Formats: sequence, C-alpha cells, structure tokens
Amino acid sequence: MFYLANYTPPQDSITVAQFFSQFKAYQYENVDSALYFIDRAISHADHSNLSRYHALLLLEKGKFLKNNGRFQYAETTLQSSLAAYQEVNDSLGLAEVYTNLGIVYWRWLNNEKVMKYYMESLAINKAKKNLPGQIKNYMAIGNYYAVEASQTTNKNLMNERFQHAINQYDQALVLLRSAPHPLNLATTLQNKGNIYADTSFLMSDSGRALQNFRMSMEQFANLGDSPSIAGLQVSIGFVYEGSGAFDSATTHYERALTLYRKLHQDAFTLEALRNLGNVYLAQNNFSKARECFVEGMRYAKANNDLYSISGFYHRLAKANAGLEAYGPAYTYLDSSIEKLNVIYEENTHRYKMESETKYETSQKEAELKLKTVQRDGIMIVLIVVLSLSIIIVFLSRQRQKAVTSLRDKEEALHRQEVSELLKKQEISSLTSYLHGQDQERKRIAEDLHDRLGSTLSATKLYLNSDGDKNSLSYSKANLLLDQAVEEVREISHNLLSGTLSKFGLLLALEELKNAVTSSDRLKMEIFAHGVERLPNNIEIIMYRIIQELVSNILRHANAKEITVQLNRHQKELTLTVEDDGAGFDLNEVGRKKGIGLLNVESRVHSLNGSVYIDSRKGHGTTVTINIPLEG
Repeated sequence: MFYLANYTPPQDSITVAQFFSQFKAYQYENVDSALYFIDRAISHADHSNLSRYHALLLLEKGKFLKNNGRFQYAETTLQSSLAAYQEVNDSLGLAEVYTNLGIVYWRWLNNEKVMKYYMESLAINKAKKNLPGQIKNYMAIGNYYAVEASQTTNKNLMNERFQHAINQYDQALVLLRSAPHPLNLATTLQNKGNIYADTSFLMSDSGRALQNFRMSMEQFANLGDSPSIAGLQVSIGFVYEGSGAFDSATTHYERALTLYRKLHQDAFTLEALRNLGNVYLAQNNFSKARECFVEGMRYAKANNDLYSISGFYHRLAKANAGLEAYGPAYTYLDSSIEKLNVIYEENTHRYKMESETKYETSQKEAELKLKTVQRDGIMIVLIVVLSLSIIIVFLSRQRQKAVTSLRDKEEALHRQEVSELLKKQEISSLTSYLHGQDQERKRIAEDLHDRLGSTLSATKLYLNSDGDKNSLSYSKANLLLDQAVEEVREISHNLLSGTLSKFGLLLALEELKNAVTSSDRLKMEIFAHGVERLPNNIEIIMYRIIQELVSNILRHANAKEITVQLNRHQKELTLTVEDDGAGFDLNEVGRKKGIGLLNVESRVHSLNGSVYIDSRKGHGTTVTINIPLEG
C-alpha cells in the first residue's frame, strides 16, 4: 500500500492511494502519464470529501510541475493547495506550500514574493517547532541571498547579501546539530565554503573556505556521492590556485580529474583538464601543460565546443612557446584565430536572428493596430453621415430636439476623434520602438567590427609576416590574441541571454515564450520532463535551435499555437516543436532548404543528433530532434 506523507489512508481512500502510487511510478518516466494519475487521485479525493488528501495531492502535483519547469501551472496548483490546507487548518502543510511557492517565484524572478512566502513558511515552522522545516527554510533563504549577491555589480550590496547568506546557513547548521540530516549538512557547508572562496566578497577567507569544503566532503563521502566529492576537489584546488599554492592545487585537480573520468562526465573532465593545465603553465611545467591541453582538446572537439576549442588552441600555443617550439605555437595561434572568427560570425548571425524575430513580432502588432485605426476611421465617417441624416430629419420635425440631438452627436464625434488621435499616437510610439531596434542592431554590428576586426587583422599580419617567426613576433601576436579573446568573450556575453547563462534553458525558454505571446495573437506552451540543467554548450545550442524554429513559424506558418516539448530519457534528449500553421510540402523543401532549416540541421549535427520533420500543407508541422547525452 502506498502512503501519502504522514497520513495512513483509511479504507475508503484505497483508490486515491492507488492512483497516487501510479503517479509516483511514472513521475520520472512519463510526465503526461504521471499528470493523468495525479489528476485522477485529486478528483477522487475531492468527490469523496477527503479534504486533507485533496490538499496534499495538490501540493504533490504543484511540486511535480515545478520540478519539470512548468512554473505557471505549478503556481496555480500550489495556490489551490494553499486554499485547501487553509480549509483543513493544517499549518505544517501551509508551510510546505509557502516554501514551494517561494521557489516558483524565485524562478520567475519575483523577489518580493520569494521572501514573502519564505518568511511565512519559516514563521509557521518556528511556531510548530518543526526543525526539519526550519532547516529547509534557512537553506532556501541563504541560497536566495547568495545568488542575489553573485548577480549584482554593487560591491556594498554584494557584501551585504553574502553576509545575509552566511547568517542563514549558520542558522541551519545550528539546527542540524539537533536534527541531523547528512545531505542538508553537506550542502550547507559546501554553499558556505563557496561564499568564503569568492574573492570579490569583502570577508573572503581561504582558510574558512577550505575548512567548510573539507567538512562537506566528509559528509558526501559518507553518502557515497562521488560527483559532489569531485566538485569539492575542484573547489579546493581553485582556492589553492588563487593563493599561489600550485602544488596543492595540482593534487586536488588531479583527484577531481580521476573521479570525473571514472564517472564518464566529459564536460567536467574537460574543465578539470583545463584547470590542471593552467596550473602547470603557472609552474612553467610546459610539457605537462601541453599534455593536459591536448587531451582537453579531444573532449572539446567531441562536443563541438567552439569556445573551448579556441581556448585550448590558445593555451597550446602558450605551452609550445614555453618549450621554444615557435612553429607549432604559431600554428595553434592561427587555429585559435580561425575559431574566433567562426564564433564572431555565429554571434553576429545569432543577434541578427534575435533582432529579426523581435522586429517581425513588433511589426505585426503595429500592422494590426494600424488596421484597427483605419477601421475606426471608417466607422467615424459612417457615424458622421448617419448623424447628419438624423439632424436633417429632426430639423424638419422639431427644431429644438434637433439642436439637442446635434449637440449630443457632436460630443460623441469629439470623443471618437480623441480616441483616433490616441491610437495614432500609439502607432507612432511603436514606430519609434522599431526604429530604436534598428539603431541597436547597427550599434552592435559596429561594436563587433570596430572592437574585434582590427585586433584580428593585426594579429593575422604578425602571423603572415615574411620575417622570422621568433619569440618576439610570437609574443606580439599572442598579446593581440589575448586581447581578441577578451573582446569576443565580452561581446558574446552581451549577446548571450543573461537568463540562459545564469538560470538555464527552461527559464530562458519562458522568456522567449513571453516575448512571442506578448501580442495575445499566438499561444505558446512549453513542457519539460527530466530537464533541469544541461552542459552549457548543449543548453546554448538547444536554445538557438528552438529560437530558429520559432522564428520560422512566425515568418512562414501563420500559426495560432506553438508547442515545445523537451524530454530527457536516460542518455537521450528529445525536442519536439509543433505548430498548427500552414505546413509545407516536404518534397519541395527537400530540393531547396532555406537558411533556417540548414542552421537547425547544422546545430543538431554538431551535437551528433538527428532531425525528423513531418509536415503537410494545411496540417501544420512537427519537428523532432534527438540528441545523445553522456550518462
């Protein structure tokens, strides 16, 4: 028999428990099936007047939706659970709902509501002396402050937020002595260590950072959590590297590398090799550094990670220069520049596509409003004609009534003219907005050309000069390349969605959805299962693929609804994008593909994936993409 939280189901609730059991069985396998069974359980509990079960089941559904990135539905369901718990006067249930609502609003970047619900949950748990609940509250609030600190450029505010986070973590650690929980203890110590390791924090302390990391590692070791242990080895190595203790940094980076290789986590293996190679460079151990960078390059090429490939070429150039092998050094520098040019072109194309999508959406809205104004103008003319006819008839019958009627009609006409003027002003504002977007696109293009183009050209001149490729000319070329790398990183960061890099693919897709549906003429739904965070290069490429497909739909499909589904099944990621638009003839497209579909196929192939397109004229289009993932 399946039990719900701390409640033992009475005899008349067996059906509810069975549905809930089916929900638990499917929650990590099939989102739609899981939702079907939880909805059946909720409906049965409601009809059977099992109020406490009804509240609990709504909470479970809200948590499930939250964990799968469906924040809008999660918020609605959790609010229903909140009302249900209030009816049965279950304060601990309310506290749990408040905590989950806080997490949902955090994902939505609604800071005011985040703290409101976190503090309400904490107040209830304190009143009920619920130590596990209080620990979760302090951890959640600490995480909130820590992320807030990492995202601000205001030094005073950052230090204040970090200090608040440490205070919350300390509160959790005090309670964990009375209510032990190894995972919460390990996580809290790790988070506290991360703050002390952040050198931008006024009270950063490498000693305290190492102390917290080691205590956290001990707890994770007891839990047998190898990935977390590897991550802590990297964190400890980072602290030692920052303080100049390169031998100790090397030891911990090597331990992390060994663990990541055993776990077959390629993305983290690449990072460990990069960190280890950098330390060897700092120690002038150029031979060891070159070995690390050569191996790291293999992982970067396997994942088609252009940023990492360019970076490894650059590091290999430095390692070979240190060994006075200037020929290979120049070759690697040239390869690094080539990859930078590819990145440059991709960033330019990406920004162009983003701007075009926004421009087309705004243009369609402007056209719709213009048609509305024109229609209203015709109506005004008809009203005037009708009014004059009525006035003539009334003059022939009764002069006084005609005068009164005329005054009324003139006032109505004046109101219509004012309305028309306001709408014309709104169209003018939209036109100004579109002009501003064009100016911004021009500014970014000039920025890319002026800041990066001259630097790369100068570097190329050094590399292609007829003189001897000696250490002096190499150093000048390498210095210019360092500058170009920083320019690309800065420009690319400005072009890349902040939400994508900070909060991941799901939240970035929510922002895309909000932009697409802002005109209320197009509906867009996003469903995700088993997708929390993916490797950074996969998240960026998947976002661009979805963006490209949505852009094509906006331009060509004349659709009313778009559905995006992301599902992760063990070692495979499946993306499905459907629309109910005009569709197209696959045979015609097969003979001559547009740049949009070519871009999609290129990005998918860079991830070793496959693309399947199903479309018929008048029946919409379905694009299915399968991407293999590492275990």
